[in-house]
Amino acid sequence: MRRRRLVVIVCLAGLAAVGLSAAAWLAWSQTQGRTFDPEVWRTDLDAKEGARVAMARRLLRESTLHGKTRQELVELLGEPQPVGKLGPNHLVYWLALRGNQSDWLILRLGPDGRVTEAWIDRE
Repeated sequence: MRRRRLVVIVCLAGLAAVGLSAAAWLAWSQTQGRTFDPEVWRTDLDAKEGARVAMARRLLRESTLHGKTRQELVELLGEPQPVGKLGPNHLVYWLALRGNQSDWLILRLGPDGRVTEAWIDRE
């Protein structure tokens, strides 16, 4: 009887550890982003998969966009959306709609026409 109870407790503890590990991995992978895939970037325009946000996070984390020219960015990400109030030294890419706000990838170009800053903004 005691042995059976001990086996049940050990099995439940093991299942809990596996469940917590899986949850931690999922949370970590969301913050790390997704490997950039140009085909998915261009086809996920309705953001059903949330792929653009995940890929943008990875691009920012790895500083992939820093130093790129406008032409290089257009080749990689496609044509940007109109910049609105930001001005001509910015490129803006829509990422996803979350609730009633949109996530945007914003790139600032320096005087040499290369990316000096990049961030995700919610508006």
